Amino acid sequence: MNETNKINSQIRLVGKTFKVINFTPSLTKFKIARAVTSALFKNKKHKGFTKQTVYVGENNQIRLCIYSKTKSNAQNKPLIYWIHGGGYGMGIPEYDFCFMKEFFAVSDCVIVSPDYTLSYKKGYPKALEDCYEGILWAKENARSFGANPNAIIVGGDSAGGGLSMALCLLVRDKGGVNIAFNMPIYPMIDDRFTKTNK
Repeated sequence: MNETNKINSQIRLVGKTFKVINFTPSLTKFKIARAVTSALFKNKKHKGFTKQTVYVGENNQIRLCIYSKTKSNAQNKPLIYWIHGGGYGMGIPEYDFCFMKEFFAVSDCVIVSPDYTLSYKKGYPKALEDCYEGILWAKENARSFGANPNAIIVGGDSAGGGLSMALCLLVRDKGGVNIAFNMPIYPMIDDRFTKTNK
């Protein structure tokens, strides 16, 4: 079997998107990657899962995607607040469904994922502020989609992992949300690219 075929098909698409960036970032490349990921993933449907979209925050500028299993009527489900990756400059919540699907495989949960403002549109701390607004909304509305508002799991990959860590610190300082667990996956926590030794 070809080694590439062992990789989840959605992750392969993500890898192709990263080839556009080619590890020499530029504003144009980030905009192209954002357009590509939106075209590939934004309207993609996943059998057995329901996606709702809401807009929150000042002027309703923050888009939140709420995922759940279609046939679940359970209440008090775990709530995962998942922040997508993309180097802070690209990506959308739908881009990370490959991670979400793994969580659903082991738990009947609800996942809320913010489409935070990307860095090329507005710099720090806008993305973090968006994530904070989103998690406050998720807590306040958790019961309406069958989730437990009192023990929220916060996670993310890459840039989302970095934002998840920053969000937990911000929530610690500002309050308003009980966070049960932080799950950063290969978090991007500074501006340096990882170098590998071969």
